[in-house]
Amino acid sequence: MSKLYISEAAKLKGVSTSTLRRWETEGILI
Repeated sequence: MSKLYISEAAKLKGVSTSTLRRWETEGILI
């Protein structure tokens, strides 16, 4: 998953990039 996608998802979901990165690591991000 690219950083660009993570930053876009952060904008859409209204959460921080660090949170999304943690979710990605835990396998929560779809």
